[in-house]
Amino acid sequence: EQIKRLNAILTNLAPVSNRPDATYTVKILDTPDVNALSLPGGQLYVTRGLLEDVESDHELAGVLAHEIAHNAHRHSLHQLDKSAKLDQQLMLALLLGLAATRDTGETSKLVLIGQMVKIGVLNGYGQEAELEADRSAVEYMVASKKYNPVGMLQFLDRLRRQEERGPQMELGIF
Repeated sequence: EQIKRLNAILTNLAPVSNRPDATYTVKILDTPDVNALSLPGGQLYVTRGLLEDVESDHELAGVLAHEIAHNAHRHSLHQLDKSAKLDQQLMLALLLGLAATRDTGETSKLVLIGQMVKIGVLNGYGQEAELEADRSAVEYMVASKKYNPVGMLQFLDRLRRQEERGPQMELGIF
């Protein structure tokens, strides 16, 4: 029943996306976590926890539109490309560090610093991609003439409130 619900929403959103010719498939992950994700090729996944948490098809459409937008903008492919380029640069820096010193302690520090820089760079890109996906999701919802984008706002606001009630954790460089 939930797959039918998800497919019905996809049928309304996909044609108004930036890639209307893409074929989207959706599956449910059996986990209580509230999450959704998009993989290259139009594979969308939503969790059982998300399906239990949304209060309307408008909220669910906001989540699906956001994931469609990640696919339409090819965010995961851009992220993989950027990661591969950073890995090449880190390997070059490591090799230069090994050639410049025989101190393995210094080399390991260089590797750690390189990984921290990579995480910082990729996280910054992630935030840009998330904002672009949010903007496009609102556009898709409006263009569908079926889903109210306020539903997306309500869902995100509820997630924010839940997060604020939870334990506060310092995530360091993340």
